[in-house]
Amino acid sequence: DALKAGDAKILVEHDLGYVIEGKQEISLADYTRKGIELLDGKDGFFMMVEGGKIDWCGHANDLAANIHETLAFDDAVSVALDFCERHTDESLLIVTADHETGGLRLQEESPRLSQVIDAQRHPSGFYVNELTRWKKAGVEPEAASERLKASFGFSDLEADREQRIADAVSASLSNEPEAALSPELRKMYGKRNAAVTSCLRELAAGAGAEWTTFGHTDDRVKTTAFGRWAEAFGGERDNTELGINLRQLVALQADG
Repeated sequence: DALKAGDAKILVEHDLGYVIEGKQEISLADYTRKGIELLDGKDGFFMMVEGGKIDWCGHANDLAANIHETLAFDDAVSVALDFCERHTDESLLIVTADHETGGLRLQEESPRLSQVIDAQRHPSGFYVNELTRWKKAGVEPEAASERLKASFGFSDLEADREQRIADAVSASLSNEPEAALSPELRKMYGKRNAAVTSCLRELAAGAGAEWTTFGHTDDRVKTTAFGRWAEAFGGERDNTELGINLRQLVALQADG
């Protein structure tokens, strides 16, 4: 709050935390608003804002945390859009992604999505740490399964879904490496914590969603633009063209 326009160089290192936990002192939208305040001036400015945890949640196949992070990013975009709408003739807003992560697929209609994801209150890493703590404390697999299911709001699951979670929890708590790395479980959950990932996958299924990988995919991502020069960013383009076009625009403005 003490920073003012004209301050020479500013570096702030601050962990925003995950939106799903509701502990953010400063949001991505707050940073965007402050960034505009500090950079706006007669010489113009360039600013990049990234919702980086969206990618992390995709790698974890964490649907609930992913949605919360995406909504927070949308709030930041709204702040930037408000500024651009007040400076339409001299501003440009571009929203894009460098890639898709997780191969997320959503059903056309998912009436229970909000209800299902609201049961989860922490990102996947929190539950991984819980499993580690339970393992050290000697918690039995059956009790650990019940704790996890309660954390994700699961009740009256079909027998096959119950069994998948139970098998994954047993493997995660096992002291025998070969049990945790059985070919079947490795195929289903990769090197991720099988217990937590099994719950995340079941939560997604209940919300009408499906993850297809833990990595990046070649799915096309959308790019939208608003303001002056927006037409230069329409249509299907290679991602490298964004930077090229932006540099050309900046050079043109610098030349008057």
